Amino acid sequence: MSRVKKFLLKTTVKSIILAILPIIYTILVSIIISMYNVVNGFILIFIAICLFITHIIFLIYYGKNENTNIEEKANERVQAYKSEHKIDIEGKKFFISTNKTIQDNANSLYSSISKIKSHSYITEWEWLQARGDELCKNLYEFVNNIAEKGDAFSVNIIFRKIENDVSGFTMMSRSATDQYTPSIYRGFISDEDAKGYYYEKIFDKSPTKPEILMDKKQIKRIFKSIEADYSQYIALPISCTGNKMVGLLQIVAYRDSRIASKKVLIEKLCNDYFTFCANIILLSNKCENTIQILKENYE
Repeated sequence: MSRVKKFLLKTTVKSIILAILPIIYTILVSIIISMYNVVNGFILIFIAICLFITHIIFLIYYGKNENTNIEEKANERVQAYKSEHKIDIEGKKFFISTNKTIQDNANSLYSSISKIKSHSYITEWEWLQARGDELCKNLYEFVNNIAEKGDAFSVNIIFRKIENDVSGFTMMSRSATDQYTPSIYRGFISDEDAKGYYYEKIFDKSPTKPEILMDKKQIKRIFKSIEADYSQYIALPISCTGNKMVGLLQIVAYRDSRIASKKVLIEKLCNDYFTFCANIILLSNKCENTIQILKENYE
């Protein structure tokens, strides 16, 4: 951009030109009307016409420049949107590929562990609970930030557990964001006592994809009892190779809060983000099993 153009495009210069020129040629016209000297009148008319034409030229010039700026800004917005959209798409690709790597690592560990021990029950609960607590907290914050309505949500992880040679369940970790604390949290419920509860039915079914209940009507029809006012429910199986389910990641909405009103959006969240968390817990579980074996062999 030339120095002259930069000078002319300054806000102060532009304001002076567009404000002063009309005043000058308007005054000249008034003087001409009051004058009787033809020669001087003709000169003033000529000057007034020149100033008028100059004013029109500047109006066209500044108008054209403003349109150019608008187009440039519009193009910048379009390019920014394209870049942001590209980042979003590439970010999801990266997320999906990373998720697969985590799952593959978990399955590889499971395969190696199975050759040494036929089955490993969790013994390092405190270690695994710490991993689960952090994940539940982070996932809760993510859900709360992207939710369509409300802020009453919770995230928890249920694992199978053996206590005094009795098989059952425990809620290993949860996001401590609601006042309601389930009795299963850091406790133990036997298979017999868990009969009829929805999480127990999910463990029995060992589904390969998330279970999604979109509203209170569905929830009341399926759940054995409702100790809290659930408005939406999502359960993601945490499964090893061969669909052996070891845990369950639950995301619950309360008191009319809603993650999304369309099931397809929740399915997308499950596929793009929530399964990532389930696989992290699966990998953590296999790391815990590995710690067991190392302790047994080297202590």
